[in-house]
Amino acid sequence: MTGTTKGVNLFKTLKACVERNNIDWTKLDSICTDGAPAFTGKNVGCIALLEKFLERTVLKYHCIIHLEALCGKTLELRSVMEVVVKCVNKIRAKSLNRREFRQFLEDIGQHYGELLLHCEDRWLSKGMVLSRFWSLKDCVHQFLTEINELLSGNRLVTL
Repeated sequence: MTGTTKGVNLFKTLKACVERNNIDWTKLDSICTDGAPAFTGKNVGCIALLEKFLERTVLKYHCIIHLEALCGKTLELRSVMEVVVKCVNKIRAKSLNRREFRQFLEDIGQHYGELLLHCEDRWLSKGMVLSRFWSLKDCVHQFLTEINELLSGNRLVTL
């Protein structure tokens, strides 16, 4: 965006983005904002203009991503993440293992190209890493077995 960030400017930018990407307006059911007046203003806020444009109401959420961040910090996932990160790092740390794992997934018909790396500084990456790892857990176990590396307790061991 350039210039001002008034509700009308935000709505015009949103509208241009949706139309540029050929997104169907009928699929829009809800919107999440940070609560800024330019978004939530009753008459000229982006959401009010959006509802006038759509000629219907949409569900409005405020800062839902913050709730997920709090939940991620509250849950104690250290023991799970240690195992997942060690497995992922074993596969991704060496380019040969990484290439072989991608080929292994391709050979067995998996749609994912590889595992995701976890960044400790970004809580959102934890969820994505866990989700991808969980969907590939059997493949990861089989691959680590084939390269003679398995977990013993929370440690990777070479067989």
